Amino acid sequence: MMTEKRHTFWRDVVKYRTMLIMISPAVLLVLLFSYVPMAGIVIAFKQFKYTGGVFGSPWVGLDNFKFFFQSGDAWRVTRNTALYNIGFLVLGNLLQIAAAVLLFEVGGKWFRKIIQSALFLPYFISWVVVGSIAYNFFSYDVGAINNVLASLGMERIDIYNTPAYWPYILVFFHTWKLLGYGTVMYLAAITSIDTEMYEAAEMDGANVFQRIMKVTVPNLTPTFIILALLAVGNIFRGDFGSRLSRRRKRSARTIR
Repeated sequence: MMTEKRHTFWRDVVKYRTMLIMISPAVLLVLLFSYVPMAGIVIAFKQFKYTGGVFGSPWVGLDNFKFFFQSGDAWRVTRNTALYNIGFLVLGNLLQIAAAVLLFEVGGKWFRKIIQSALFLPYFISWVVVGSIAYNFFSYDVGAINNVLASLGMERIDIYNTPAYWPYILVFFHTWKLLGYGTVMYLAAITSIDTEMYEAAEMDGANVFQRIMKVTVPNLTPTFIILALLAVGNIFRGDFGSRLSRRRKRSARTIR
């Protein structure tokens, strides 16, 4: 029976070889960047030393977790992570839907392509570059905002080193960076809506706003649910890129 199953398996492999070859790059990508790095999770149970590396460092068991929960920062870190991602999810999706609807309703093929490309460009920018942009905007000494305030005879504001400003800065830059990606996803969903629904709404006397609320938005619900679920899943990934870019710039300023 096992021999028969093996024959059936290899027969299916030969039969669907073209599809397997097509999907193999994606499978290889997931294995290399999602599963192979999971071996590094062992670092959570070790006292990491640069000389020993990840696998050569001494084993400490659950001591790192004890230190984290006894430090008093566990609740604050968990709360901030949840609140940040809720802000990213709600504000990001609302702006992405709004941008997609506006691009769909605005006439002019070339204008739409130019705006869509401009919105999508920040998605390819590294968080290090985004951190440099934030530093050049909000730095106390050389920031564009403080230079404008100084030229107007007003006092400089230490935005970059004031923790109270950073929740808004992080939400703004995260939303700005991912706006184009989400807009393209929602725009693709809008273009797939049956045009007969818009024609029927127009014949019934619906204006642009009513067509958006009664036709476009309800048909975007499945796409919104999928993107929201993906965003919720990304909460557990721990996106340290934006935080690290801020810390690098802050450290550079301290050294100077």
